[in-house]
Amino acid sequence: MSSSTPSKNKTAVRSQTGITHNQVSQLKPDVMEDLEKAQSCKFDRLLKYFLYLVLHEQSAERRSLNELQGKIEVLQERLDCHGEDDREERQRTVTEREPEEGRGRDPVGALDSAASTGREDQVDPPNAVEELDTLKAQRDQQLDKIFDDCLQAVLPICNEQHSPLRQHLADYCSVKAAETERYAPYVSACNYALDRMKSLPNLPLRLPSSLDLCLHRSDPKIIQSKYPGSSKSVERKPDVIGTSRVAAKDSGDPAHDYTCPPGKPFTWAQTLFPNEFKMVEKKIQYQQSKVYTKDRQVTVECDAAELKFLYDLDDGPEIQDGESGHQAKRQKLEPPAEQPTSSSSKRRSSSKRAKGSKASSTATTSRDQLVTIPVNVSKAAVDARTQCALYGLEMMSYDLGVHHAIALLFSDSHLWIWYYDRQGIMQSDGIDFVQDLPRFLVLLLAFQRFTLEDWGVIEALNPTAVQAHTPDDRLALPTKRTRRNSSDGRRARAQPITRFEFQSIQVLESPGGHPTNLIINNHNDDYLSHKPHCLPGRATAVLGASAPDSNLPDLACKIYHPEVTRQNEGKMLEHIYEIVESKDPLMKKHLPDMLFYGDLPRCTTQRVRSMSGKAWKGHRTTRLVVSQKAQPLTTLAGSQFIKSWLEAAKCHAFLWKHGVEHGDPSLWNIMYSVQHRCGVLADYDLSVFRHLPRVLGTDRTGTIPFMALDLLRAEYWNGKLERKFYHELEAFIWILVFVFLRYQDGRARKDTLVERWMTADYNACREAKFSLMDFNIMNAAETQVQNDFRNEWPLASTLLPWALDAHNRRVQKLRRPGVVVSTDFADVWEDFLAQLKFSAAESPGLQYLENLMDALDLEKLLDDDIPVV
Repeated sequence: MSSSTPSKNKTAVRSQTGITHNQVSQLKPDVMEDLEKAQSCKFDRLLKYFLYLVLHEQSAERRSLNELQGKIEVLQERLDCHGEDDREERQRTVTEREPEEGRGRDPVGALDSAASTGREDQVDPPNAVEELDTLKAQRDQQLDKIFDDCLQAVLPICNEQHSPLRQHLADYCSVKAAETERYAPYVSACNYALDRMKSLPNLPLRLPSSLDLCLHRSDPKIIQSKYPGSSKSVERKPDVIGTSRVAAKDSGDPAHDYTCPPGKPFTWAQTLFPNEFKMVEKKIQYQQSKVYTKDRQVTVECDAAELKFLYDLDDGPEIQDGESGHQAKRQKLEPPAEQPTSSSSKRRSSSKRAKGSKASSTATTSRDQLVTIPVNVSKAAVDARTQCALYGLEMMSYDLGVHHAIALLFSDSHLWIWYYDRQGIMQSDGIDFVQDLPRFLVLLLAFQRFTLEDWGVIEALNPTAVQAHTPDDRLALPTKRTRRNSSDGRRARAQPITRFEFQSIQVLESPGGHPTNLIINNHNDDYLSHKPHCLPGRATAVLGASAPDSNLPDLACKIYHPEVTRQNEGKMLEHIYEIVESKDPLMKKHLPDMLFYGDLPRCTTQRVRSMSGKAWKGHRTTRLVVSQKAQPLTTLAGSQFIKSWLEAAKCHAFLWKHGVEHGDPSLWNIMYSVQHRCGVLADYDLSVFRHLPRVLGTDRTGTIPFMALDLLRAEYWNGKLERKFYHELEAFIWILVFVFLRYQDGRARKDTLVERWMTADYNACREAKFSLMDFNIMNAAETQVQNDFRNEWPLASTLLPWALDAHNRRVQKLRRPGVVVSTDFADVWEDFLAQLKFSAAESPGLQYLENLMDALDLEKLLDDDIPVV
């Protein structure tokens, strides 16, 4: 079944809407909603995945795990797995094979199913669930062995009496005054351990990466980000960062004392992972003579539901120091994490540590002791999760070539791993990194061997990060000159240009030849769209590009992260080209002139979830579509704007008539082709073919400021309302109002009446748009019309009441079945044309409109004998 599931993540909706306010107070509510959807996973499971990443490529363990995991993912795709323990649901899927949202076929003879969705269309064998469980058991057994060997390898370092490592830990635990005093012993402990682990024998891991990982204090320096359209920089202040030795030396600190603040602020490109600390207890108990073993001492559970509970505290009365959050609210006990043994081993009972007590290996027969954390819940501890997410947000947004980000959160000696990617947020359960020092060192051991790709950097698309971690004498990147000075003591480097080699990319026939590489201009002033600023979601970015080894004109490169269950936009456009060629070849100039497309290898969100026990029924990939460059519609004014707008509306109606539902008409998706001098309807990554089987009401797409009033309701976002043609035609009308009131000389004005539409809250947008039904507000709107569109405003003032009246009649029909409201395509299109003719006849400034309608032959769509629903 074909499904079009919109992002329900608030930062994604916020970014798609084009909101450019990026202060913490404005972002925090949306980030917190994203956090409430976070998936919880076991610390050991995530750590084993990290170890898998750093296995030597030629090792027998890596080859075996690659083969096993490949088979597992194929089965999980077929079974639509919802999680490791969802055996009943998986069994029902196999036995009943009911249609489910997110599954589908491409048009027969037009699109290749396996290439489009990654799933071959074949019946699952009756024993698929058992086969999957067997494969996972084999995989987990191998991962357990690797994990166990790594724990054994670091034990001698942990158990060295009177070592610098133990002294640093003792110093960390003895801090009483301020949280900042913990930074130095933490940095020293990590860097000492990293130095000791550079060569550990008899492990199937690759050598430490050339990054030469080190920890460096960052606080109180501020890391700034800049986004187009926003006059203010986004400022964040992580406590400690993990970075490369090159970036650490480039910090401007001549003494290279990593326990002190850097001479100059780091950048997000230099940050491999941030570390956030919160001080709850004034002193942490620590035994210098402790003998470490491989057994886990403490498990700190905190799942998504628990997160919601913690965040609820943020708006209520603050809990006083010394009062347990669970005393103030409720108690919660979670099952213990899995043991570092075979996956078939049974879980054991666990106990909950009381507030203020210390875990003891003799307190229970379990190897794991469950601790509910935070022991003392304070507003600061709650905000730490938001701060980590805000760091993740900036790391995912500073450049288009970032696939995922990792952060570490500390509350006293308790540690959680946070993992962010375009699918969502994952949070591990916690460990006590002092009591569970071997596990913490294994985490550092894996991080030490991470490459930039393992840190989430897509090197082909992110030369900024490559440059930030590469010594000057090894740089070999194409660059362009800038005015950036070196007065701050940093190396004076030119800004890099992304040179993308075409691998696994489908190149279409082109009169300009077949390029072998693409240069993408990925700087703030090169974006042809909003620069994405979100955690999960598609994060669509469109940038200028060129192919220097061909005769192609200026190009536009679209990079985004769709769900793989959706139709591939490249294949969708190829099929649309076929429809246009057979029905009306002249319509092709109103479509994007796509040249090549493809998915980047090793850039999916699937594997980390599968190996962490959080396999889901869909995952995202990084996709690239390159077309000839077009201009934003807002570069036009007056009659030229109306012409291009109407051509895009005609293209949309033509495609709907022939079975293609665009799904997202918005200002950002209508362009102007300089080559053809006409409007272009772009962005088909949310489009669907109507003749494909799908669950009605699941195509919940749209950009909030331009969506029809019917769709700005919970019923639509909950999948209970089907999107129709009149909904998408209404979006074109809202585009007119939006532009007429906001744009002058191609630039967006501030403090306009439509500013309230720019929100991630569909209810707020609906109320703001509905207010235009008020006579006084509509009159006020007329006084705000920009000079470029004074003559065109009567068209909006005619179409808008028509759309609002149609909306009201549809609402009345729900209450009074006798009310007649036609939703037929032909009736709606004919009525729309009648409103255009009325505007042309009544408004002297729109007399050109009737001739334009004749030139575009808009009534031709009424003649085609094609049934439309």
